[in-house]
Amino acid sequence: MAIVSISEASRLTGKTRATIHRHINTGKLSKTKDDTGSVGIDISELIRVYNIKIDTHDACIDDVKIEQHNTAIDTDELNTLKTRLAVLEAENHHLKDHVDSLKQAMLMLEHKEQKKDRSFSWLYRLLKFK
Repeated sequence: MAIVSISEASRLTGKTRATIHRHINTGKLSKTKDDTGSVGIDISELIRVYNIKIDTHDACIDDVKIEQHNTAIDTDELNTLKTRLAVLEAENHHLKDHVDSLKQAMLMLEHKEQKKDRSFSWLYRLLKFK
């Protein structure tokens, strides 16, 4: 479990810091060092000695309230992004239509050139035989 400072343990248990220090000195409560080397008390020790119940519900409610405050700001940004997306999709559609029309024009030109070549081919053959 988590390791808390003596001040935090005092707040969680409702006991004074002096009482917690006294219980540590008498051996009723044990202290622990965390990874950084600072001294604290494991929450499981507080539960064992003082029979406290840790209420995580309040912490969850605080997180939800923070999320709700950020929602108004996020909504404005979301609306802006939706508008920008719609504009870009319309532009994309327009450009695809333009590319399709250019392809069609290119095919028509190629077809016209092929027809032109055929009309002169009979003349070429006629002159070649003479």
